Amino acid sequence: MLIERHIGPERYCPERSAWAQRVLGDRSPYRFHLADWKAIEVALTAELADFKNRSQGRTIVAYVVEVENKGGRKATKEYEGRSFDELRTKVAMDLRGYPEIHIAGVWRKGRPNERIFVGRW
Repeated sequence: MLIERHIGPERYCPERSAWAQRVLGDRSPYRFHLADWKAIEVALTAELADFKNRSQGRTIVAYVVEVENKGGRKATKEYEGRSFDELRTKVAMDLRGYPEIHIAGVWRKGRPNERIFVGRW
């Protein structure tokens, strides 16, 4: 199923595809390096995480974070995350070297009137 999804059913179908027949009939040994295994591991881990999030009904949400410095100048930046806690972690990582900047507000992208957070974080 994984191969079929990535290359498409029309290319995978063993009954109709000469390419699939050659691949299935090939018994030659091929060298696989650690980097090849790691690439597959990363892809499968990401696919598993995506499956878990879909099965839990969690989707990625775009948030807008408004920051303000001590002088009152404001700026916004967009973040994507599956939860508010994930958003807090990302924002904290970005701002850890800027103690003079604080969070002024957070809202979902496209909904500035429905602020999730207002004030100092």
